[in-house]
Amino acid sequence: MKRTYETRTLISLFDNWRLYDPNPKYQRQSGIWTTDARYNLITTLFNGYDITQLYYQVYEKKHEKRVDKGFHFGICDGKQRMETIMSFMRNEFPLSKTFIFEPSEDCYLEEKDYPKAGQFFADITTKAQNYFNSINISCVMLIGYTDIQMAMQFLVLNIGNKLTTSEKQWAIPSYFNEVVKNISKHNYYKDKVKFNNRRYKQYSDALYICVNEMLYMQETNKKSKEVKDIGIYDYSNSARNLKEKLMKPEYNDPTVLARLQKRLERNYNFMEKTFANKEHLLRKTSNSLTFYIQIRRLREKYKISPELLLEALQHFEYDSAKLDTEDGTLAFRKPEFNMYHIASQRSTHTLKNISIRVNVLHEYVIKYCTGKKDFVELDPKRLFSSDMKYNLWIKANQKCEVCGTSLLMKEVQGDHNIPWSEGGQTTLENGRCLCASCNSSRKAAA
Repeated sequence: MKRTYETRTLISLFDNWRLYDPNPKYQRQSGIWTTDARYNLITTLFNGYDITQLYYQVYEKKHEKRVDKGFHFGICDGKQRMETIMSFMRNEFPLSKTFIFEPSEDCYLEEKDYPKAGQFFADITTKAQNYFNSINISCVMLIGYTDIQMAMQFLVLNIGNKLTTSEKQWAIPSYFNEVVKNISKHNYYKDKVKFNNRRYKQYSDALYICVNEMLYMQETNKKSKEVKDIGIYDYSNSARNLKEKLMKPEYNDPTVLARLQKRLERNYNFMEKTFANKEHLLRKTSNSLTFYIQIRRLREKYKISPELLLEALQHFEYDSAKLDTEDGTLAFRKPEFNMYHIASQRSTHTLKNISIRVNVLHEYVIKYCTGKKDFVELDPKRLFSSDMKYNLWIKANQKCEVCGTSLLMKEVQGDHNIPWSEGGQTTLENGRCLCASCNSSRKAAA
């Protein structure tokens, strides 16, 4: 692990920008800077003031996936600065309307070549372009750093930049964090949710849900599941000890994470089908988690269509709406929604407030959907007993009913003709005898 130092001109960085990876795993997203910050940086450079160093990692053999994309270096610190400079040189934004060129002592430009307010890079004179191109940037090359060391270096360099909790969490390397990142890129977040602040808001939202699902999977006592599935506040609402939290052994077991990923994708796919693009119901920070838990609960006990669920949620939104009163007091169309409203305001991810929201909403949805054709209670007994599998085996002449392979009794797997998730009953009349291969293929195709 070592550092080397060098100086590079802006034109050198511009011409070789394709070699710089702006998105290592720990790096935050682009476009964080305000327009004023971008203007100020370009003004600072033109007027001869130094900016802080650019830190980047030199990629090695272990970074094969990044190198295969043509990258030689990964930007650790300076991403927003460099993307701003590249953007200006590509004529994507002009100098500010209040820009004033104040030449330094060693400036060789004549007054007729001075850049002017509102000009794009292509509009300034060739001499002014060359002047900007020749500006030097100090660079620090980080060689031989591990992923964890790079993440820690990123956090240290950004201590004064007011990283959000989500940006700090994003930087920590762990297998569990990779699951969170993958889920945060789901089409549900791309199309359905409209966050007012996109600064890793989708990652923060996905983190709550991923931790929630993990805790639910790990709780073996069914009676306590409904409490454990929402006890996530202490885990993810604090920036303290993030490394220890995200690298817990139980959160990095490949087998467990594979199950977690599968469960998450199944429920996120259902949410994607349920909501319209930029869905009004998802505008509240607390709603994604509340709806996710709702969908998990419903799909474990009922067959429900996305259309019917959306209809129920829309009616709930109407019935739980606040009313304007002459004296300014809080009132609702239905008073039982008072607690739901309060639980949706402050400390939205505490155990108590999530529990209130989920339980009130669940009771409403069940009551609203009961009796409708797209709402069917699933057989509480999902798995075929050993006696039932024996009878299915005898009925099928001891063969798989799909491929015809002869089976020993211990190899039999019971399968529903009408899938259990579609309301099929766990009965001999709705069962059949399959081998493990055919049963797995059927589940994969479902």
